[in-house]
Amino acid sequence: MCGGSLAIPAFSGVLALLFGGASLILKRADILQMKMTIVDGVLGAVLFGGLAMKKNPLKALLGGAFEIPDGAWRVLTIRYGLFWWGCAVANEIVRRTQTAETWGFFRVAVIVAAVVFALAQTPFLMKHNRAGQPAEMPEPPESGL
Repeated sequence: MCGGSLAIPAFSGVLALLFGGASLILKRADILQMKMTIVDGVLGAVLFGGLAMKKNPLKALLGGAFEIPDGAWRVLTIRYGLFWWGCAVANEIVRRTQTAETWGFFRVAVIVAAVVFALAQTPFLMKHNRAGQPAEMPEPPESGL
């Protein structure tokens, strides 16, 4: 699980170095701005791609933290996939139509939106949580007396 939990920061870090370096070398801020579209888009694509392959990357990443049924993991994965794709589309719209300063404020707003989105999933997680529920007790065998 450790490898999976490091994949997202490692992927983002490598892209930050590549796009940040290209942005500095070419003196073009839009290159760094494109990185966010790519990261957000890839996150959504990985989630949906995993579901298409009958896998659940979100469960692989967070399964140790939450004990919910597979159907609930699927719903949560779809929600997060749509969220990240929405962020990618919004980033491209803001990047192409607004100033770099406005884009910077937008990216801070996306971080806040991600936290709010995650918190908004709390009722869903609580509804489907199996952790902490008492274990089902097996029926005692009949003694035959």
